[in-house]
Amino acid sequence: MRTKISRVLRNIEGLYHELPFMCNGHKCRTPHGHSFWIEVIVEGDVDERGLCAGIDTGEIEDIWKPVHQMLDHAGSMNAIPGLENPTTEVFARWIWNRFNRVWCDNKRIHNFCVHVKEGYWSHCWVDGKPGEA
Repeated sequence: MRTKISRVLRNIEGLYHELPFMCNGHKCRTPHGHSFWIEVIVEGDVDERGLCAGIDTGEIEDIWKPVHQMLDHAGSMNAIPGLENPTTEVFARWIWNRFNRVWCDNKRIHNFCVHVKEGYWSHCWVDGKPGEA
């Protein structure tokens, strides 16, 4: 039976970005800021220790810590490699790839998802199997 676990991670504050491919006059084309709320969801079978895919939610936090340190109050997202056009979709995939680097060989994970909430209204989910690009 598949099980899902989730960890809501610390917010990211003090980031701003601009979306260079938006049309002239679009409010997101100019520098602006958001607070970002991140959640990671893992789906897999419960192992002999009683853990979903062998992962304790604290491991999710451990993977997140260096990413959070890099991003929190970092200034412009556009200056971070891979985030030159930091739409919520690009940002969610960028975070997903950070977890995928750690979990790429974990065959117990059937699927995992990164959920990014930008401000109050906008959400993006990126999910896939470990090892996918």
